[in-house]
Amino acid sequence: MRHGLAEQILVGPLLPDLRTVVDYLRIDLEHLPFERVRVLYLSARHHLISDEIVCDGGLGSADIAPRQVVGRALELAAAGVVLAHNHPSGDPTPSQADIELTRHVAAAGQPLGVSVLEHIVIGFGEHRSFRALGFL
Repeated sequence: MRHGLAEQILVGPLLPDLRTVVDYLRIDLEHLPFERVRVLYLSARHHLISDEIVCDGGLGSADIAPRQVVGRALELAAAGVVLAHNHPSGDPTPSQADIELTRHVAAAGQPLGVSVLEHIVIGFGEHRSFRALGFL
């Protein structure tokens, strides 16, 4: 199933329809007993350049540096990123730390032409989109 979904996200632009992307991320993230942060690096036309695990954390946090995400985006000539992580508790409600991290990555990338296009939090059977919640 993961292979089939991976093929789907390689074919066309990932945005604005995130359903396939969420399903693809859910396979890896939904049942992990620790937080994992993944970054999807996208071209200017929202095609996937790279999907990378940036950090595996603890039960309640996974720390990443905005410069790490933006620096890698510049290396890959990516115009945008989709941040994604899971909440081992199963509740996908973004924490204040999630919101602040997203804002810091967006602020670091903006003057360099790297946009945070979305941040998805995966829980058990559900997810939250920062764009839909008005955080982006």
